[in-house]
Amino acid sequence: MDIHKPKPWHGVREFLKEYVIIVVGVLTALGAEQGVEWLHWRYQVRAAEEALLPEIQRNLLDSYERIMLLPCISGRITELRDRLQAPGSQWAADPDPRPPAGGDAHPPLADLARGAQAHEMNDVVLTSTRPWQDGAYQAALAAGVITHMPREQAQHYARMHRGFEQMKEWQAADHAAKVRLTSLAFDTALTPSEKHEYLDVLGELAFINNQMVTSAAQVIQGADKIGFRIRRAHLDARLKTAAPLTRACFYQPAVPLDPR
Repeated sequence: MDIHKPKPWHGVREFLKEYVIIVVGVLTALGAEQGVEWLHWRYQVRAAEEALLPEIQRNLLDSYERIMLLPCISGRITELRDRLQAPGSQWAADPDPRPPAGGDAHPPLADLARGAQAHEMNDVVLTSTRPWQDGAYQAALAAGVITHMPREQAQHYARMHRGFEQMKEWQAADHAAKVRLTSLAFDTALTPSEKHEYLDVLGELAFINNQMVTSAAQVIQGADKIGFRIRRAHLDARLKTAAPLTRACFYQPAVPLDPR
């Protein structure tokens, strides 16, 4: 069996030649590997952006809806405040601020999956209950895709996500406060102390309402600066849904819209 021994170098020149060949080969291999990795992350970033877009659109639309409901919620809080300040201990429940539910007593499974509602317990104050979306952002964050975006772009996504998270937290506080008003949905007698407690809850709701509207406006303005806008078609569809639900007490602030 022949064994090929490495040839000895004849001079520095030949050594440098072999050295350059090795270095160039290593650098070429590393460059190719980095190129493949760059293409991989570029694809991942593009896929993440495609997943993030509908999520951001949905959250922006929900933010706008909260602004739309400002006069509805403020008006209802004012109405309840004035009634609680009226003399007398008897409290007469007024109708649910929403129209009667009606409809099928046995709704399809798909409708239940979107969220079952206990209509036997009326809401005293009507507020939005839509869940805030963050699945696509959390998935991109967990997979490390956000860190492979351009720095400024990643900061924009993070800022929007923080805004949506803040809205989610305020909404949770809003729901917790609303539950404490449930007794006002029924005929009852109220002591002066109970009236004061309910007035405190209404004050809490008014504060939360203002904070949510402020946060929603900031989120929409921030998104507009980086090219994310609510689509006209989505807004028109939401308005059709909101009109009968709120008895058309809402208003429509002017915001930049995507014409699609």
